[in-house]
Amino acid sequence: MNETEKLVTLAIHSTEIAQSVQLELLSHGIKSEISPVGGEIAGDYVRVRVIESDLPAAARIEDEMRTNYEVKQAVKAESNNGCLLVPIDFSSYSEKNIRIAFHLARCYGCQVSLLHAYEAAPRGNLIEDFLTGQTLLKGQSLLTGQASTKREKETEQIINEAIKNRDELSEKLQSMIAKKELPNVNYSFSIKEGIPEEVILEHSRAIQPILIIMGTHGSNKKSPNLIGSVTAEVIERSKVPVFTVSENTTLNSFEDIKNIAYATRFENEDQMAFEQLMRLMKPFHIKVHIFHLPSEAEWDEKEDYEKLVRNEIMLNGTRDYFKKKYPDLETEVHMVEKDNTLQTLDQFVQENNIDVISMNTHRRSLFVRLFNPSVAKRMIFHTDTSMLVFHS
Repeated sequence: MNETEKLVTLAIHSTEIAQSVQLELLSHGIKSEISPVGGEIAGDYVRVRVIESDLPAAARIEDEMRTNYEVKQAVKAESNNGCLLVPIDFSSYSEKNIRIAFHLARCYGCQVSLLHAYEAAPRGNLIEDFLTGQTLLKGQSLLTGQASTKREKETEQIINEAIKNRDELSEKLQSMIAKKELPNVNYSFSIKEGIPEEVILEHSRAIQPILIIMGTHGSNKKSPNLIGSVTAEVIERSKVPVFTVSENTTLNSFEDIKNIAYATRFENEDQMAFEQLMRLMKPFHIKVHIFHLPSEAEWDEKEDYEKLVRNEIMLNGTRDYFKKKYPDLETEVHMVEKDNTLQTLDQFVQENNIDVISMNTHRRSLFVRLFNPSVAKRMIFHTDTSMLVFHS
């Protein structure tokens, strides 16, 4: 390549995939180069860079290759087209999440995996014998006979209540599908014992869903409730994107999403997260509002003028890059004042009719999670706006 030609990053991939992309681009007459990635995602990952003028055409080719690759990978999931994982607690709140998942599954051509986690009392031998290797069938109670202790009776009640709720919900869903109130998509139920966030994360690793859809709580709650705490922990540790549904959301499906606010920190991972966002939202027409969000380290620092100027320059550069890579995407950039960030963000959301806030978050150690909550976690317990969180 000519040294005077400006190179821009097309994508960040593993070395093996990057080489495949490079060969495919070359077959279309587009030259590219592979260079190392610095920072936290270094190691086996590299950049694929192309001449700036080739970026739109190269992006289309890379996107098609990525789509084909993801379809092949989805075979590892519950169905050939993957699945959406929806943790539920059988409340009316859960039904809102299920409705969103069913409509999205229709768009993706995938199925829905409904998961209920319960925490039982410490088990005795009786319960342990019944729990080992059993399949829960419709109308079947897992435990029978007289439990020998109060704790075992409590566990029996919890399990049988979960089965009863599952059967009732299944009948309700079938009725809604028959009345065309819900799209007719394949779905399954799982009931598992354990700490809810641990069960969700383990189940996610097993079925490799496209997306986890979970509830939070309304901002009028005075303290984080169980659902919100579980969702926050899953967001902190999951490798799969998580879509949070606020209790007070007006969204009934992804078709209702018109404005997404994407929070950038000007990091390498932003590009990978934005690409995931574009793939997930590909069936829908959206406008993306790009704004800078302070990192955890910057959260409590005072903003200074030089940093504001630098952030504005980088924000405009981010917009220009995404406009070149996604020429049909409607975008707008915003400078959100850092002082009193959460309250300012609320105002930004209202003024721009934001339906979803999207961001990337880092996987963090237990110590860091306990003593320095992530921005994503702070926002879950504050905002009434749904969130779409990616992970690096």
